Order: sequence, then C-alpha cells, then structure tokens
Amino acid sequence: MYIKQLNTFRPEVPENFQHEDKALIYFFERPISTDEFLDFSHLFVNFLQDWKAHQKPVTTYAQIVANQVVVLLVKDNTISGCALDALSHFMKGLTHDFPLNLSQRFIPVLHNQVIQLKPFSEISEIPKDAMVLSNFYWHIGDLVTNFIQPLAVSKFKNLMTNIKNS
Repeated sequence: MYIKQLNTFRPEVPENFQHEDKALIYFFERPISTDEFLDFSHLFVNFLQDWKAHQKPVTTYAQIVANQVVVLLVKDNTISGCALDALSHFMKGLTHDFPLNLSQRFIPVLHNQVIQLKPFSEISEIPKDAMVLSNFYWHIGDLVTNFIQPLAVSKFKNLMTNIKNS
C-alpha cells in the first residue's frame, strides 16, 4: 500500500488479477496526514491479512491514491457475501478514527489535484467537463478505463438533468 498522485494515477493490477475481479473504492473526506496514513495502513493491512471467506483467505491488493482514495482489488473467486459484510463492518468501524466517508451520496470532483466531495443535490452546479472519480463498485476492467472521466460521460450522467455548461 502506498501513495500516488492523481495526475499520474494508473491503477496497478497484479498479474494474478483479471479484469473481471472486483475493485472497491472508498474516499476519505479530505487527504489524510502521514501519521493517519501510517495508522490506517497498519489497521487495513492487518484486516486484509486476516480476511477470510468460508475459512479461506481473500486475495486482495490495496492502494491509497493521493492520500484520499482507497482502491481495493479483490479476486472474485475468493469473495463471498459474508466476507463483504466483514469488510463493511471493518470500514464502518474505521470512520470513528479516520475521515472515511462511506456514503455513496456524493460526487468526487477532481479540482487542481484535490478531490472535492459534492452532494448529488449540487450536480447541476458541476460543469459537464469537470473530471470526476467513480465511487461505484467496479470490476477491475472498469476501474482501469473509467475511474477518472468527465462528468458528462461518467456513471453519474444518469443523475444529470440540468448540467451547467462550462
């Protein structure tokens, strides 16, 4: 797990992962400090090392991007509903110690290499060419091709009614 900048972000996909495997995306409400990064990484790595589905290890690969985005890759054949519940419970527990926003009710807008979390209710105020990051659950193939893209062509386009022209 390490830090990358958004302007150079290209998801790294280990060879043992396929494009059909899962990619889960989580956002911090703000970039985390180095101390928070170290604390979060320690807890997260420990969880991932012990994470099991039906008593078998879940195969994962994690990245923290720009100190604000957690990208978790999961081998599809090692995951189950119970394992996803365990991950959800773990991540919700982290919200007490870290500015982790697990709500899907926002649009992550990239502005000058900083992510601003905008409520869905403000979508009409976002220029259609603004770059947004998807916080949907993806397959790795989608993450590689569609993680950062203009609002007008993103998965958020279904929410648009009156997008402001840039």
